[in-house]
Parts: sequence; C-alpha cells; structure tokens
Amino acid sequence: MLGFFSASNDSRMDYRPSGGLLAVISFLVAVAWWSEFVEPANTAKWIALSALVPLAFLRARYVWTWAHVGVALWLALAALSLLWTPSVLDGTLALWQFALLAAVFFAGSSLTANGVRACLLAFAIGVGVSGLVALAQAFGTLELNQVSPVAGLYFNKNQLAEVGLLALVAALIYRAWWALPGAALAFVLPMSRGAGVALALVGCVWLWRRSRAAAVIFATLPLAMGAVYLIELPTGDHTVGYRLALWSVTLQNLTLFGHGIGSFTAAFPAFAAASPVPVPDGVFRFALDPGSAHNDLIQLASDTGVAALLLAAVVIAALRNGSDEAPHLVLVAFAGLALVAFPLYSPVQAFVGALCAGYLCGAWADVGDRNGDWRDPAYRGAAIAGIELDPARQYPRRGGVAVPGPHPRGQRVAARDDGRHAAADRAGRAAPGAAPRAGFAAAQLLARLSPHPHRRPGGRPRDGVETASHRPRLAANQAT
Repeated sequence: MLGFFSASNDSRMDYRPSGGLLAVISFLVAVAWWSEFVEPANTAKWIALSALVPLAFLRARYVWTWAHVGVALWLALAALSLLWTPSVLDGTLALWQFALLAAVFFAGSSLTANGVRACLLAFAIGVGVSGLVALAQAFGTLELNQVSPVAGLYFNKNQLAEVGLLALVAALIYRAWWALPGAALAFVLPMSRGAGVALALVGCVWLWRRSRAAAVIFATLPLAMGAVYLIELPTGDHTVGYRLALWSVTLQNLTLFGHGIGSFTAAFPAFAAASPVPVPDGVFRFALDPGSAHNDLIQLASDTGVAALLLAAVVIAALRNGSDEAPHLVLVAFAGLALVAFPLYSPVQAFVGALCAGYLCGAWADVGDRNGDWRDPAYRGAAIAGIELDPARQYPRRGGVAVPGPHPRGQRVAARDDGRHAAADRAGRAAPGAAPRAGFAAAQLLARLSPHPHRRPGGRPRDGVETASHRPRLAANQAT
C-alpha cells in the first residue's frame, strides 16, 4: 500500500512506496460527476478529493525538502489571511481546497517513477472516458447539465481540453498508445486556444532538450501568430481583450500581504470601481462567473500578496528537475495553462499539477525502477528506517553526496564518506522505527551539523585513513 516499506530477500530492504491509492484517486477524480449538484462536475470532483486525499496523505512516507517547507509556509500564511479577507466563507473553502492540494503534493513526493506513471496513466484512462462522452455530445446523442456543450464530464469545454492536454502529454511520453485516442478526443473536440498555447510550450521544451535551434524555430511560429492575433483582435472574440483588462485592473490593486485567501470574487468589483479606465461589463462576467483572474500567479498575488512567490518558487524548483520527462512535461503544460486560465482552481488540473510537482520535488524523482538511482535524502531516510545497505555495492555521487544504486549511465564510482551518512546511521540506530517525518528531519540536521570523521579542523585528511570507501564502516556497522 501507499507509503509502506516492502522487504526484499537480500541483506537490504527495498525502500520504495507504492502509488496504488493515488492511482485510484487519479482515475476517480477524472470521472467524478453527480447530476444532482448545481455544478455536477467540479463539486463532485472536490468531494472525491476531500474524501480520498487525506487517506493518501496519512499513508505517505516522504522526506522534507525546502519545497515542502515552502508549501507548508504558504498554507500557514494563507490561513492567516482569513483575518482580513472580505469573504470568510469563500476564504475557508479556498483554504480547504489548497490544503488538499498541499496534501497531494506531500503524498506525490513519496512516489517512485513507476508510481507516478501509474497515476498519470490512470488519469489518462479517466480522461478517455470523458473523451468518449464528448464524442457522443458532438453527435448530439447525449446532453448533460453544463455551461457549454462537448465538455465531457467537466464544467466547460475549456476544462476538458486542459485535462485532455495533460493526459495527451503523459500518454505520448510513456508511449501508452492505447490511451491516445481518448486523450486526443478530449483535447481536440473542445477546440480550446489556451490548451493549444500550452501544447506549443510543451513542444518547445521537448525540442529544447534535443535541439535548441529547432526549439527556437518552432517557437517563432506561435509567437508570430499570437502577435498578429493581439494586433488584429477579431470583433466577435473579446476573451483576449477581457484577459488583458482583467490582469491590468488586478495588478493595479496588489498589496504586500494580499486581500485574503479566496477574496478575488468579492474584491474585484472594488478593483474595477477604483480603476481610472472604465471596465467593460463583459470583463465582470468574464471574471466573476468562474471567480478567477484567468492567470493563477496574478490571482495568488492578489489573494496572498508576496507569499505567492513561495508557490512560484516551488513550481520553478520542480520544473528544474527534468530527470523524469513525463511528469516534467505534464507540469510544463500545467504551467502554460496557468498563464491564461485557472488550472490551480480546477480540481482535476490542480490535482495532477500538485502530484507532478510533489514527485519532482521529492526524494524519489531520480530513483526510477528502471535505473535504480537513489538521491541523498532517500539514503538518510533508509538509515532512519533501520535499513541496512549492502556493503558489497558501490555508490555513485550526486550533489556531493554518495548515494546507493548504479549510476544512471551505468558507470560505477568509488564511494566517499563525507560524514553525513555516519550521522544518518547514528540517528537510525538511536531511534529505529521512529516516525519518518521527525526522523528524516533529525537525520538531515545531524548530517549537516556533524563534522567530517576523517578530517582535521583544517580540512586535510588524517594520515592513514581510508576515505574512498564506505565498505569498512558499513561492514563494522553490520557486524555490531
């Protein structure tokens, strides 16, 4: 089950949590729908997340990183902003939704490469169901209570296109060809421009890894088309102009600590009234109907002020880790959507984005059941959990720390003991079976405070001390 350790038959334990429960949640949240609700799609999906995500969070085992601290700190500041939000009811609801997403982030950080793959493909299956529903709607054989037709099991067609994009990217990178038809239907049938812009961004990032020249050439076409579109806005399409006016009015009213979590719907009329330029009525409908600024970073800045930079930093930290291409590109697509829409305030898109961000910020993002590469926080976590490492194996270095498992490129490097592992081992022997959250934090603190066991204060190695291998020390530990 998710978050528990499984033992292997050799001298070490396989410290790899399963993503089974999160995979089930990924499918269920993608298909949740209850026609008796006033808003059958998003309400049902938020209820599903409220019922299941706390279970996944409680069963997860994760290593605290600076990204986890940033998410927790932002959530605390958002809770504090309830003191000055103009709508406490809206603020409380928004705070609960963000608490669920923070729990998804923490649980996602415990996933392995196979675990996140199972979650994304289960999500793609659920999106495929909506793609088939949208196909039936396109032919007029099915009608549902929605804002716009051809929306599948979602609030409107744009949201279907957004989840279709996320599922399409995952299916393509994982080469899950069986999931492509449903994801393609969900992406293509709504004909959403915002999803198309995000897809162009994903294509640029994908090409950049392979050929920077090709990525630059590829990027020029959508940029040129966008510039022409902005210069000559179609008379029958005002959504781009509405977005520009909406962002301008909101940015003019930013404050240091924000107007309070969940305050945008209640505060925007005051923003518009204080604007020196009259705001068209269409902008009110465009903003207040979904209650969104159609740009997640701008809305977060309006609600929580400078604290929004914490979440932005977490997303940037996750995007910098491109070791696993599928969740990385899914998060790129999510970030692209956040520039022109509100995926962070939509249950399914926000769930997938938080899951991928948590995984990429977690200790297991570079593990991968395919390459067996472990990162340093995982090593310390293994020591805290009382897991004996195999002294016969060699350990490559990552980020200045020797870690167990073969090198990603198959190279084997002699291990070097810099004292951190000794501190983690001592913490593990002193408190075997301790709660992982407290244990990992203690191990990391000890690891950073402990001096190098084989170095003089001046930094030079002691005479006659072997510093190139863990094997003597590990063998002695196992013997005791």
